[in-house]
Amino acid sequence: MHGYRYPEHEARIGDLARAAGFTQVSESHRTSPLMKLVSRGDTTVVDAYLSPILQRYVTEVAAELTGVRLLFMQSNGGLTDARGFPRQGLDRVRPG
Repeated sequence: MHGYRYPEHEARIGDLARAAGFTQVSESHRTSPLMKLVSRGDTTVVDAYLSPILQRYVTEVAAELTGVRLLFMQSNGGLTDARGFPRQGLDRVRPG
């Protein structure tokens, strides 16, 4: 409930989930360090859902466009190279 301020428990659970073999782990204190529980929860659920889909999309597009500098626009408006694309769905939006 208070992961925005005291992230240690949530981070430990995330570590345990990764150690158990989960490839996608979204932690609310990292995706959206907001005080409001519902907003932070909603953002984290969307991140958990979108991250694997967007990662697969970026990988497939990059594989088809070899030899091309491929940039993607993040939700914050910045551009990032496909190879350095963030692991979180929160900052991923559309090709640029």
